[in-house]
Amino acid sequence: MADRLDIVNKALQNLGESTIVDLNDKSARSVKIQKFYNEAIRETLRAYRWSFAERTIKLDKIDYESNIGNLPFAYVYPENVVAVIVLFVAGQDLENLNALKKNRKKIHNVDGKKIILSNVEEAHAIVTYDESSNEEIFDDIFVSAVSYQLAAAAAISITGDAKKRNDMIALFQREIETAASVDGNENNIVPYNVSSFEEERYN
Repeated sequence: MADRLDIVNKALQNLGESTIVDLNDKSARSVKIQKFYNEAIRETLRAYRWSFAERTIKLDKIDYESNIGNLPFAYVYPENVVAVIVLFVAGQDLENLNALKKNRKKIHNVDGKKIILSNVEEAHAIVTYDESSNEEIFDDIFVSAVSYQLAAAAAISITGDAKKRNDMIALFQREIETAASVDGNENNIVPYNVSSFEEERYN
């Protein structure tokens, strides 16, 4: 079972840097890499359907007049959620992919807050929760993936090496593919793109 210190040290090792003894280490490499920690967890959670982070919840409907065609129902984007995977109605067969594809959703911003627009009334959702502070439930592949994601995020500020960053992104993607292979379900993969979080720090 990994903890935050383990993950930070794995990321530092990925970059060829020496490890730290504790999280209160004030060295430049420690301060720089820890700055990216929570968002690296969230990015990794968003990149794949990790079973340990999935929850099924009922969404809270709100009054909102959508001007987006065929999406008349609006819901609060749940707190502590990093991804809304699929919407469904109570009793719907979640294994029926064709039926679920008819349940459309769009994440929309209103006054700086996210809401979910959908064609589904009384919607439930399978979501990925933000487990940034819950390291004890992380599986080994997730820990490895996070260590590469964290290394990628901090690579430029710590090493100044853009190639190292790109190498870490490639290794991160490989871990996501490994997770899919272990699960035997390629449909779990969310196509990975460099996030705005990463773009801001890489450029």
